[in-house]
Amino acid sequence: MPRKAIEITLTEEQRNHLEKIVRSHSAERRMVERAGIILACAAGKQNQTVAAECETTEFRVSKWRKRYAKAWYCRT
Repeated sequence: MPRKAIEITLTEEQRNHLEKIVRSHSAERRMVERAGIILACAAGKQNQTVAAECETTEFRVSKWRKRYAKAWYCRT
């Protein structure tokens, strides 16, 4: 049985910031990719689906899902 991925929940401010990065023409490619991954994860998609949509690996999606969750949820 596969493990359940960490659930990502975004505030409106966080979502707007990530969407701004994705739309930016001057942002670094890696930042755009990471923002897209987090937005897709927040939409409730599985790592496999996000990896296919973002044309990356499941490992990378999992890594950024975990890093984002740790960075934002540990700030309390």
